[in-house]
Amino acid sequence: MNDLKFALRLLLKNPGFSAIAILTLALGIGATTTMFSVVNGVLLKPLDFEDSDRIVYVYESDPEKGFQRRHTSPATFLDWRRESSVFETLSFTAEYAGQTTRSFLYLGKNGDPAERFHGRFVPNDYFATYGVAPFMGRSFNKEEEQAGSARTVVLSHTFWANVLGSDPDIIGNTITLENQGRHTYEVIGILPESPRVPGGDIFSSCAHMGRPMTRRGGPMLRVIGKLKPDVSVAQAQAELSAIQSRIHDEHGHLAERGSHLMIGQSIDVFPLKEATVGNVRKSLYIFSGAVLLVLLTACANVANLLLSRALTRQREVAIRSALGASRIKIVRQLMAESITLSLMGGIVGAMLSYWGLQLLIQFNADSVPRIAEVTIDPWVLGFTLFLSVVTGLIFGLVPALQTSKADLNHSLKEGSTHTTGSRFHHGMSHIFTVAQVALALILLIGAGLLLQSFNKLQSIDLGFKNSNNLLTVDVVMNGAAYKNESQRRIFIKGLLERMNGTSGVEDACLVSMIPDRGNGWPTRFPRMDQPQVEPNKRPTVNTRVVTPRFLSTYGIALQQGREFSDADSEKSQPVAMINQAFADKYFPDENPLGKLIECGGRREIIGIISNVKNAGIRNDTQAEVFFPYTQWENPSGFLTVRASNPMALAPVVTEYVRQLNPEQPLKFFKTMDDYIDRAYARPRFRSMLIGVFALIALILASIGIYSVMAYSISQRTSEMGIRMALGAQRRDVLLLVLKQGLKLTLLGICIGLAGSPALTRVLQSYLYNINAADPWTYLGIAGFLVLIGTIACIIPAARAMKISPNEALRYE
Repeated sequence: MNDLKFALRLLLKNPGFSAIAILTLALGIGATTTMFSVVNGVLLKPLDFEDSDRIVYVYESDPEKGFQRRHTSPATFLDWRRESSVFETLSFTAEYAGQTTRSFLYLGKNGDPAERFHGRFVPNDYFATYGVAPFMGRSFNKEEEQAGSARTVVLSHTFWANVLGSDPDIIGNTITLENQGRHTYEVIGILPESPRVPGGDIFSSCAHMGRPMTRRGGPMLRVIGKLKPDVSVAQAQAELSAIQSRIHDEHGHLAERGSHLMIGQSIDVFPLKEATVGNVRKSLYIFSGAVLLVLLTACANVANLLLSRALTRQREVAIRSALGASRIKIVRQLMAESITLSLMGGIVGAMLSYWGLQLLIQFNADSVPRIAEVTIDPWVLGFTLFLSVVTGLIFGLVPALQTSKADLNHSLKEGSTHTTGSRFHHGMSHIFTVAQVALALILLIGAGLLLQSFNKLQSIDLGFKNSNNLLTVDVVMNGAAYKNESQRRIFIKGLLERMNGTSGVEDACLVSMIPDRGNGWPTRFPRMDQPQVEPNKRPTVNTRVVTPRFLSTYGIALQQGREFSDADSEKSQPVAMINQAFADKYFPDENPLGKLIECGGRREIIGIISNVKNAGIRNDTQAEVFFPYTQWENPSGFLTVRASNPMALAPVVTEYVRQLNPEQPLKFFKTMDDYIDRAYARPRFRSMLIGVFALIALILASIGIYSVMAYSISQRTSEMGIRMALGAQRRDVLLLVLKQGLKLTLLGICIGLAGSPALTRVLQSYLYNINAADPWTYLGIAGFLVLIGTIACIIPAARAMKISPNEALRYE
């Protein structure tokens, strides 16, 4: 306790030194604590569900046939459930058109507008798999899983609170929903607010999913199960693989009828947590490594400061030794000072971490799953305390051991006003400075590569213009409000006519799927002017349905031919537009205009449009075919409006829709910029995070170079004075100081350049159109660091130039 009290008095006595050291440590510890908070919340903390480590997804796989981790068919699922012994529960969600969530239209009472919600068709043990039970009512029973059973529904807490007004008497009452028809459903249960079961707000029994449970082949179900407590993932995979091998041998011939009926030969059992966070695990580990480099830089900086201060305390240590203090006691005293310093840095670092975490969540834009669950909890505070103590040991041990070896005779003869640093002190100080420069260079190169990659991503031509002027809204037209395709087309035509006649609207159209949301519907097609092949061997192309003015609304260029017009009706010749990628792939040496393809009918190609990045900004453009909405069934999609102030039109769109069809729900009023921003979110997040770490390391390295040079000059005051008394010019003194500082900087740069490939190699998968070993990035960052090192040397060098020979000799 006496050691700690003395350490506190000493820190208060030297406020300048203490403030710099504490702030330096706070930056390193705060950055590390922030990163640990994310890693803890995302990767280490169990999911909110009971026994979440036992919840797994089960997929079919067959790499030889070109698919892996695919959903399964109902009959295969029933075989797994009947024959396996490794699961406590084995459940599923029904898939439709590639989606496990389904769209339910809720028809409110008292004339309330219809609203659309996501939901799922599930069996009776779905909620039990997640360890969640309704807090009101009950879940489904086995009888309700049978075909022909009564229509019942379990609702989320959000739906119950926001839509039903937390009605306490809702259990046993009915609501009207639309999905594959309009029906009345009895509400049998309300789920708790937390944990939130995946799947949306409305859960109906799988008996009404519209698919028979006897069907074999076809990826219709996403299977999820909970393993028994004593069963490992490997054991489950081995047992299910044996079952699947038997199923494949008996039913593998179904693939002859179509590729969608293929049955996998093997099984993948995939933990739920891995499925939730697996795609960011590597990124978070890389960032953890980067932040450790920042912490090491901070430790090297503070160790440098302690070494510099240790030289001024040689007389104090010598007196302590002369009065009988053992070396162990002296080391203990010095280590108490270091740990006190690091604990104070840890306290400030924890405060910085709290603010940093809020900024991180704010700028994350959903690029990291579970980020909303990240908090500064007791585990994180315990980690900060542990980190502070370890940090104090790391940066304080070498200065303490060296300072405690004071030479009594030499130190006591020195006098009270001046000390002479040992060669060891200077050597260690230089080593710490070189280490800071090397670590900073490694981080700066990583940040430089990611920033360049992000800039290249932003410069990609997406194929459409001025996305900030495009308003999009989801318009799903199905259910009893539209008894046939003609009614849907009448609605679309009326809505587009009103929108295109609205003041401030430049263009409006409807598309089945907006750009950057996926490739559209995959459809097999043949060219009619070529020999025909079997249906399952025909090439697959992605298709979209659009209305006239699609190209002008999105600003997509027409390369050849014409766009759709009102003349392309359901009674006219079926037509199609293709993108340039389709023309290049299937008509490489000929003009496709006028050619016929069998794609949703025999269609004539009337136009070629420029490519649009529909499958993601980093992916190659796929071949696509576009159909007019009048020649395709169920033309639902996204209304898109081009205007200078698009979001101001949301009330106008809502009013027009209500006038045309009060039961038509609208959802997701967004600009195209919102969707594009989400596509850029993850690379922007990576660039920002490692850029911040690199900036902190650069600041610490600059301070390190400056402090070493400033202290060196203070120790060489008499030497500078003698040199100038003997005729040295101020320019000579400047060059002498710069030479010493740049030696350390260049040595650190050389070591950093040698170590950088270790970091940049793991960044390669995150880089777009730039090599991880890009020489210009390496040279540019190295040159920048030389400049920063030069600036850090100039300030103490300018001070050295002002030394008066008389004052220096008088000081000696």
